[in-house]
Amino acid sequence: MKLSTTIGARCLQTLAVAALTGALLLPYAPPARAATTEGVSTRLAATVCPLKTNQATPGRALRPPIDLSPTTQSAQTLINFGTNRGVKIVKHITFTAAKPLPASLTPEQVSFEANLSRAGDTLETDEFPEPTFTLPVIAEDRQSISFSVCLNAAGVSAGKYVGLITISGPPGLGAASVNLTVNAKDAQLFTFAWVLTVIGAFCLLLVKDAAAAKTAANNWGKALLVPLTNLAWWAATAVALITAFVALQAAYSADPAWGATGFTGVASLVGTALGAIGGHAVLTAFGNKS
Repeated sequence: MKLSTTIGARCLQTLAVAALTGALLLPYAPPARAATTEGVSTRLAATVCPLKTNQATPGRALRPPIDLSPTTQSAQTLINFGTNRGVKIVKHITFTAAKPLPASLTPEQVSFEANLSRAGDTLETDEFPEPTFTLPVIAEDRQSISFSVCLNAAGVSAGKYVGLITISGPPGLGAASVNLTVNAKDAQLFTFAWVLTVIGAFCLLLVKDAAAAKTAANNWGKALLVPLTNLAWWAATAVALITAFVALQAAYSADPAWGATGFTGVASLVGTALGAIGGHAVLTAFGNKS
C-alpha cells in the first residue's frame, strides 16, 4: 500500500510539473517556419535595399552649394527588435534642400554613411551591422530626397545601439545626418533565465514546505511526499509560479535592450521571482484550513 502511494505521488508530481512547464513554454513555442523566416527576410532586404555605404557614382559639383536638412519626422528614429530577430525597414527618411536640386544630380550620385555602436559605459564595445539602403527618390519639385533603410539584427549582441545615418553627394551638396537608435533583446538568455528561475523557485517551495512536515520519525523522503500529495499545495504553488513568470515577463517587456548586461540581468530576474513567490505561504495556509 505504501509503495503504491509513493508511486502514485511521484506520477502526480511528474504530470503536474510537465503540465506546468508546458503551459509556461507555450507562448514561446516557435512557429513552424521560424527557421526560414530570417533567411527570407535577409534575401528580401537585399532586393529592397540594394545599396551599401559609400557606393555612389561621381557627379558634377553643385554651384552654388546646396544644404540639406532632415525633416522633423526623420531627425530622430527609434527601432526596437523584440523576441524575433531579422530585418526591419525604416521607411521614408526625408531630407529637404535649401533650394531646388539641379537636374544634373541623379539618385545614383547620393552617398550614404552609417555608424551604429552599442552604448553603455560598462559594456564591451560592439558595432551594429552596416545598414543597406534603397535607391533615393528625388521629388519632382527637386526640393527633397527620400529613401528607406534596412536593418539586419541577426546575430547582434543585446543592447542599445546609437549612431548617425549621413547622406552626401557631389561637391557642393552639403552633408546632413539623422539620429538612429536601435534596441535589441536577448530572447535566448531570457528563456534560459526564466526556466532556471521557475525550476529553482519550485524546488525552494517544495523544500520549504517539506521541512515544515519533517519530524524525527519522518525522513526527508516521506516529508517531501506531504506537499506533493496535497492538491491544495499544488494549486498554491501553481499560482505562485505563474505570478513569478508574469513578473519576469513584465521585467523583460519593460526593457527594450534586455540582456545587454548578461547574467546581471539574470540575477535581477531571480530577485524579481523570489519577491513574486512571497505570497505562497499565505495561499498554502489558506488551502490547509479549507
